[in-house]
Amino acid sequence: MAVSSMTRSSLLVLTCVCFFTLFPPLILGDGANVVTDTNRTILLTTLAVAIANIILYPTTLAKNATSRPIRPLLTQVLDGLFIALISIPFLYFNFVCFGAPLLEKLDVTLSACVYVSCLAYMPIGILCGIDQEGIMKLLLHQAWRDDKEALAYTAFIGTHFGMWVGAIAVPLDWDRPWQPWPISSCIACTCVYASSALGWGVLSMTKWSPVHTHKAKSG
Repeated sequence: MAVSSMTRSSLLVLTCVCFFTLFPPLILGDGANVVTDTNRTILLTTLAVAIANIILYPTTLAKNATSRPIRPLLTQVLDGLFIALISIPFLYFNFVCFGAPLLEKLDVTLSACVYVSCLAYMPIGILCGIDQEGIMKLLLHQAWRDDKEALAYTAFIGTHFGMWVGAIAVPLDWDRPWQPWPISSCIACTCVYASSALGWGVLSMTKWSPVHTHKAKSG
């Protein structure tokens, strides 16, 4: 049975509530325990994201809009976890290239990689599997088959943009407990992801859904 737009929106709101429930300790926490709090909070939030992804993204229809058979539910989940896992070294390399310490904060940098991999890459793995052509169509050509793929694309772009914007605060001399790497970046990418999720959830219930608009133009 297809997941209704209202159900998708409810899950998106639930995901956002999880984010904003778990992240205040990073902002208000004791600076002396910032590393411990960062790892624990990011990993707990990652778990919430992974569970929400497993509930939200798998497709249970026998066939999709392109008449291509849908993969078994377990396969979709395992593909999502696999894509998230293999993205971690790529993310770590990119974080280091953009200024993150190579080994000094290895634990929190890896936590940030795991978090971003669940936010941005796991949904794509669930929807497209390891099909390189399908992933390229989703990311490069915006060939979305439904609102789930549109949301996954927005999450991918928004998460990376949020990480970059959040990193701007790291070198500034504000001396805030939420300022050290990777706290500000994780908070920023969370806010961008949550905003995009809520936006897509609302749009998917209206005639202004980008997927519906794209289909109408194609027709």
